[in-house]
Amino acid sequence: MNKGSSLIRPESIIQLQTVVRGVIPYENINTTNIESTFSPIQFGIIWNWQTLENGHRYLGHDGSMPGVTNSMLINEKGDLGVIILTNGDIYPNNNVSIEVYIARGKLRLAFFDCFEN
Repeated sequence: MNKGSSLIRPESIIQLQTVVRGVIPYENINTTNIESTFSPIQFGIIWNWQTLENGHRYLGHDGSMPGVTNSMLINEKGDLGVIILTNGDIYPNNNVSIEVYIARGKLRLAFFDCFEN
């Protein structure tokens, strides 16, 4: 992301990072209780700002559907990104779904810790 490239203009990066007020997020029954312990997500155009367990803000997009859950995050400086694509399912209302969700979160933080330090 940094300051743009031949793939994305600097103006587009600014638009992606701009928080849009009044967005009501879709809530998955399994993630609502887990996410409520962290700062609320701030939504932009497709992407959103998230403050994770380590206290750092990240810009990105999470997605899931039955059978898959994915996450793409970029650090606040815009110089490091992590993409996780999994076939973990967070939709069933059970302990395995919660474990998959938590494991995905820990994996994201582990990658950022590894490459930022």
